[in-house]
Amino acid sequence: MIAGRLSHNKWSVTANPFGTLYDPISIERNISNSLSDQPISDALLGQREDVVFHYYYHSDLSALSLPILSNIIELAHEQTKSSILNADWIVLTYGSTIVYKHKELGEMVANCHKVPQNQFDKEMLTQRDVRSSIQNTIECIRKVNPNAQFILTVSPVRHLKHGMEQNMLSKSILRLACEEIVNRNKGTIYFPSYEIMMDELRDYKYYKQDKVHPAAEAEDYIWDTFKTALVDENAIKFIEQWDEITRALQHRPMHVASKAHQRFLKETLMKLEELSSEIDVTKERAQLQSQLI
Repeated sequence: MIAGRLSHNKWSVTANPFGTLYDPISIERNISNSLSDQPISDALLGQREDVVFHYYYHSDLSALSLPILSNIIELAHEQTKSSILNADWIVLTYGSTIVYKHKELGEMVANCHKVPQNQFDKEMLTQRDVRSSIQNTIECIRKVNPNAQFILTVSPVRHLKHGMEQNMLSKSILRLACEEIVNRNKGTIYFPSYEIMMDELRDYKYYKQDKVHPAAEAEDYIWDTFKTALVDENAIKFIEQWDEITRALQHRPMHVASKAHQRFLKETLMKLEELSSEIDVTKERAQLQSQLI
């Protein structure tokens, strides 16, 4: 959610190149493999009907043939490496300490890909496991980008398929591990997205209908808190300007050729020109120019 808001406001963002990953070890493994240019392990490939997948990645990274899947994964690794090498800030969001180990392969998987549950053993990572994994991730990144700064956060999305008790225990382990990491590492801070959801927004009206994911109002609240805590004054001013332009771009006139709308287009184009030295407005400019008479 935060990544989407940052991207919308013209930050350069790479979000979830391997699809959504929940546990610290899966995140660590894919970052480490990307930075060390490790080839994918064919042993972890699987197939369900005609869909080919890999157990290290989310089902977003799947295909109808192995060559296509290999290309998708390779591009994800390249994108991850390039983004990490050039990043100022890296946000690590952890969702759960509950993991699944494939019985036959003996490997912890990032996603079960709807393979029957009896092929996996469910485990819960310890606080030590989580702390070690997050620390390894930070150290791995700092070897190639020593100036990178980190924001750790625990996802407010509830993993209720494991039951309320295990969900709360899992989140608690993540939170304690993050606290230890922040205390041990300079340039590392914690953003309380989970706590905001549990404390300040403690009402089911702030969840979507599934009672698992934050609703739009909750997302707005968390984003506003993130901005206030972590975004500088100049960037906030830009966000306000960009929100105004975004609303203008979403405007749908009844009469495109009317004098009022044509004047509105030219005024908005002028605002875009003022920002063009700071950000790429090519797409937005083309959208407006296409309506000029």
